[in-house]
Amino acid sequence: MISFIKKYLPFARASFLDLLAYKFVIFCWLIVDILSILVSFFVWTAVFSSSSASGGIPLNQVVINGFTYKEMISYVLIIFLFSICVNTSNTMDAISSEVQDGSIAMQLIKPISYRVRFIFSSLGTLFSVNILLGIPLLIVSYTVLTLCGFIPFLGVGNLLIRSGLFFLAEIIACLLTDSFNYIFGIFSFYTLASFGLFNIKNGIQSFLSGTLIPMTFMKNSSWSIVRNIGMVLDYSPFVYMAQYPTFILMGKIDYLTSVNSLLIAIAWLVAFELIGHLLYSNAIKKVIIQGG
Repeated sequence: MISFIKKYLPFARASFLDLLAYKFVIFCWLIVDILSILVSFFVWTAVFSSSSASGGIPLNQVVINGFTYKEMISYVLIIFLFSICVNTSNTMDAISSEVQDGSIAMQLIKPISYRVRFIFSSLGTLFSVNILLGIPLLIVSYTVLTLCGFIPFLGVGNLLIRSGLFFLAEIIACLLTDSFNYIFGIFSFYTLASFGLFNIKNGIQSFLSGTLIPMTFMKNSSWSIVRNIGMVLDYSPFVYMAQYPTFILMGKIDYLTSVNSLLIAIAWLVAFELIGHLLYSNAIKKVIIQGG
């Protein structure tokens, strides 16, 4: 086991140092996400203000599909910061580039697992982003939200337990996201391009992960068909990439539900890896080397 980790640890270290060397890239991501947070903040403020005005009740007493105004603003802030840390995998782009320029041939003859090197690279990126941005921003944001009364403070012990569950969920979400990227990256063996696939993947992941709107909105819909779809999507792999880890840190779900979400996420991770392995085993027989 130790020799196995030593073999692939340099990939994690390389990703870690690469991101530390190009900090400007991280701050560009941060600026884009800050703008997205601001847009979401104004949109949800307008939605809750409209409901407040039409119902004749105070803004802080408005509840939309199980979310108060303060909970929604907290959710938007935390889930976008969470996405900064988790959605950093470049596995799909790396596979597509290697297929297009022909370097895939050299990668396949190396005495290492083609899949495992991407896993360690993604973990290295995750740790570097957490150190540079993720952990500091989450600590500051959580503290401000708690002091302003947006998130209830339930005690130091509860906070430590939820923080531990949250960071465990973050690691699983990173691996789940990377596995999803790997599956779409394998499709590059057939299409020889990834731009269209990249947009499809991002669209699916952004919506179904709850980054745009919480998927619980669908479960609480007044329309039965939407409610039934929402109940099905609540067990999809995508909600464990962002929504449930956010709920854990916010205290929106209890400990039992939190642990269950981690177990389901692990089950989906195993399923994704099996799907990726089957696709790779078939695609490698049909790969066309380009570029030399």
